Amino acid sequence: MFKKGIKINLSNPLKGSAVRKLKAEVEATMEGLTADDIKELFPSKCKWIANKCTGKILIYTEAKSNEPLFFHLHGGKGALVPTVYLVWRFPKAIPIWRTPANVWRNLKSGADLMLAGVHPPRGEADLGEFKEGVVRAVAIMGNPHAVGVGITACSSKDIQAKGMTGKGLLMMNIYADHLYAIGSKTKPNEGFLKSKVVPIEEEMDQKEDAGEEKEAKEEEEGKEGKSEAKEEGEEEEKEEKEKKAPVKLTEEEIDEMKANMDEAIVDLFFRAIVLVETLPISAADLYSEHMLPRLRKGERVDFKKSSYKKLANFIKQMERDEVIAVKQRKDGAIIQGINRGHETIEEYETRAAHDKLKGKDKKTGKKPRRKRQPGRELEVKMLYQPGQRLLEQIFRPLGLKEKLLSLSDARKLLWQYVRANDLETQDRKSIKIDPKIRLALFKKGDKYANANTITKKDLAMKLTQAMNIYHLILFDDDDERTDLSRFSRGDAPPVVISQGARQGNKVVTMVEGIEAWEIDGKELATMIRKKHACSTTTQTIVRKKREIKMIVAQGNLMSEIQGYLTQNYGVPGKYVAVNTKPTKAPKKSGGGGPRRGNRAKIAAAMPT
Repeated sequence: MFKKGIKINLSNPLKGSAVRKLKAEVEATMEGLTADDIKELFPSKCKWIANKCTGKILIYTEAKSNEPLFFHLHGGKGALVPTVYLVWRFPKAIPIWRTPANVWRNLKSGADLMLAGVHPPRGEADLGEFKEGVVRAVAIMGNPHAVGVGITACSSKDIQAKGMTGKGLLMMNIYADHLYAIGSKTKPNEGFLKSKVVPIEEEMDQKEDAGEEKEAKEEEEGKEGKSEAKEEGEEEEKEEKEKKAPVKLTEEEIDEMKANMDEAIVDLFFRAIVLVETLPISAADLYSEHMLPRLRKGERVDFKKSSYKKLANFIKQMERDEVIAVKQRKDGAIIQGINRGHETIEEYETRAAHDKLKGKDKKTGKKPRRKRQPGRELEVKMLYQPGQRLLEQIFRPLGLKEKLLSLSDARKLLWQYVRANDLETQDRKSIKIDPKIRLALFKKGDKYANANTITKKDLAMKLTQAMNIYHLILFDDDDERTDLSRFSRGDAPPVVISQGARQGNKVVTMVEGIEAWEIDGKELATMIRKKHACSTTTQTIVRKKREIKMIVAQGNLMSEIQGYLTQNYGVPGKYVAVNTKPTKAPKKSGGGGPRRGNRAKIAAAMPT
């Protein structure tokens, strides 16, 4: 049906009443969906988009995944038909008929499915009872996922009367057609190639069912006449052999299947490695404890069907790509480090953070703790400005034009200079100090000023000291990461939490430095007051000739406020400084200093 292109004339989001109507129709039409499936498909406050297309076709797209999952014929008055994307996500939504692999060529060319090539669903002796015009999916024998969705062209009573002749399904949507192309173009398994779909497993159930049908037919035909049964049995046996003959794949198709599996393994690896917090970890534990639990529904990985052949070869390839640092042992590979600066790691970390804030955690399946400011995510981006001597002696001759660069880029330039001038010692643990490195990185009186070699670790530390640090605090989905004018010199200012003392053995908690992190002081003070039933106030004080805001809360609440800043406001933990040494609390603005006997002024100095 969608062999030709699709022209979308208008796209509108569905109202709540329209979403409820669509949900009710899905529940009535697709009895294979459980209550949990319906809840996953239509969560609270879900968003759907209705796309009006030429030919009076109405396509419903899920806004979350941007995939077409249903479509209506005749402008919404016809049958509601699911797409292959929905059947892949929920395989039991509608019954699936089976057909030999060589039928795929006809389906792709736009033909309907004939009853002569239809096999019952798995675990059933026949196609069951059904009416004309109901929805069914079709899959090739040897591949569990559907290749298309169609509407029945006859009923089960018609089959009993006429036999398995004529059209069985009027195909509506198949894999790789134009409706599939407007979605994410994902593939359910490695058997779905660009030009065809091939089997990936043996259909044992189908063989058993075919054998049972053959025996039943022979018994019935034996009553009518042994000669006729023998001839028909031989013909059926020939047909079965032709249908179940193994599909021969070309080398290009085998390579494509391996490439699909390689892509699935790499994607699963990066989705798992970005969430690993404890190192070192063995490669086997990474696979069993982090990769396998994050397999999506219907997804499968098999190293034997990939170009890597086994996990050890894949880990070695990731080490060669400088994604991880690995130490080889007799009992297996041990992952000792993760290159967080790798561009692919950064991309998947962004996805993981977005998914965690957006909904459920993929490993536990539980929703994260709701934050006071949903979606708020803070990140501190650090760049470095090389000193003048470092720039002139090393970086500028290597072609550096940027004023600011990341620490990893600066180290790459330095190692490039070291390799170009053959400055690495024979043991590869130290670097020879030549005149340019001496002038660029060392000052007078430095312990390496007169040395001949320096360790790689100390050289990296000297490189960092020879550059000025700049920072940029990124809020939410900030995309302007390359605008150097937004960077400020120095490291990001921390939020300081300290404990103060007032007359009468009163203890207060003071918070300052929240301006750079765009935290509303009144909102934070209100939250502290409500949660701990204490008095709070927001004051303006002067620090280094600059006015800043300070929150003063009654009582010792340093650890509690530290948790609010990191969990509710997204401030990284290393930028929250807790000063346990008691300091003198500032006087409240407008109030006089406490004096002996002046109880009113002492009370005025306390927060209200």
